[in-house]
This record gives sequence, C-alpha cells and structure tokens, in this order.
Amino acid sequence: MNLKALNRSMYLAAQHLVEASKHMHPIAPEYSDKLLKDADEILAMIKVEEEKVSEDKLDSILDEIMNTEIE
Repeated sequence: MNLKALNRSMYLAAQHLVEASKHMHPIAPEYSDKLLKDADEILAMIKVEEEKVSEDKLDSILDEIMNTEIE
C-alpha cells in the first residue's frame, strides 16, 4: 500500500467515525466525544506526500516566471 492509499484509508476511517459520532450523540454524548477524539487522532497521523517535480520542470517554470511581462 502506497502513502496516498494509506492516507485515503485513514481519512475515510476518520470520516466514518465523525458520522458515527453524529448518530451516537443523542444516545451517549460521552461516547460520541470519544469517537470525535479518535477521528482527530487519525487525521493527525496523515502524512503529506511531497510532490516530486523534476529539475527540467522547475527550470521551465522559473523561465516562464522570469519572462512574464508585468502589465
């Protein structure tokens, strides 16, 4: 499993916990709060995947910026 798939799975798990919390709140508010806390902890574990840009692409972007005329 790659990082993107893992992050998506963790996000979906947290989203399900939030939905479950909404349904549990009228019945057991303390359990609802626990579910929200667990969802927050899962979201905190998600790691941002660094975007990899090639040197050529960076150079072309820089050239484009440098050659742009300001109106």
